[in-house]
Amino acid sequence: MRFLSPGGVFHDCLVHDIDMICWVLGEYPTHVYAAASSFIGEIGEMGDVDTVAATMKFKSGALAIIDTSRDAKYGYDQRLEVRIAGDVSVTISRVSHPPYFWDPPVL
Repeated sequence: MRFLSPGGVFHDCLVHDIDMICWVLGEYPTHVYAAASSFIGEIGEMGDVDTVAATMKFKSGALAIIDTSRDAKYGYDQRLEVRIAGDVSVTISRVSHPPYFWDPPVL
């Protein structure tokens, strides 16, 4: 489990997503709510979580929703969806890594 950093899942998996959202919107959030759980026992024992859902609210009224998991069976799917008033929607999506299956080591 050497891939875990002292910053936990937020540093390992969310830092660039948060940076990108703030850059696209040109502002920082005024409110942030995050809920997290640990479904992988070994990660929980280390005091970290492996699954996160977060919502950020911005002064402009924009909302950003992020979800991530260290155990994504479908691969690493990066997606940016922008919804604008007037039924305009832009979606940029790509799977940047093939599916990765994490199996805990046998102790």
